[in-house]
Amino acid sequence: MQAITKSKSAAAPILAIDLGKYKSVVCLYRSADDVRFLSIPTTRAELTRLLAKQRPAVVLIEACLLAGWVHDLCLALGVKCVVANTASEAWKFKHTKRKTDRDDAKRLAELYALGQLPTVTLASPGIRQRRALLEHRQKLVGRRVAVQNRIRAIFVSQGLPAPRGAAAWSKSGLAGMAARARPLAECDVLELWRGRLPIISALHPPQGDGR
Repeated sequence: MQAITKSKSAAAPILAIDLGKYKSVVCLYRSADDVRFLSIPTTRAELTRLLAKQRPAVVLIEACLLAGWVHDLCLALGVKCVVANTASEAWKFKHTKRKTDRDDAKRLAELYALGQLPTVTLASPGIRQRRALLEHRQKLVGRRVAVQNRIRAIFVSQGLPAPRGAAAWSKSGLAGMAARARPLAECDVLELWRGRLPIISALHPPQGDGR
């Protein structure tokens, strides 16, 4: 019995991490009776030191914004990393009255030990970077359309023709709108709309010459 106990305590731990933007809570799990917690800054250097010191059998993390680089770092260091699918039904806390970072980290380890942890497969770093770039582009396009709509609304509210078509957002088109604008400090109370134009137009890059 004594030999078995020693073998279990010497076994490589499950290292479950509740990732935070600045600080992360780590659960070192060997068994239900051997659980420890610690907190580390969420940096590559600190995680590298932790993995070198603890030599875990597996690292468990939740699917989140930080999961990509943590997963990649673990693999680069030769450590198995499993990403939990927190949108899964198996992950939901149905009957617990409290939910802390420690609870999340420990639950990761417990579900994995039971073979019940729902997981997701991360795409390769290259694919993730491409997806992030496309998502960023979509947000910029949406922001540009919102600016166009705000500029149109200013003209419509003053009974003026609203900008239309691609030519309206060319250099010459924006210059035509700018001719109606005035510095806000120079606008009287009835012409504040003119002061709004240069502020909003500054957010809109020209789209070619409109030809």
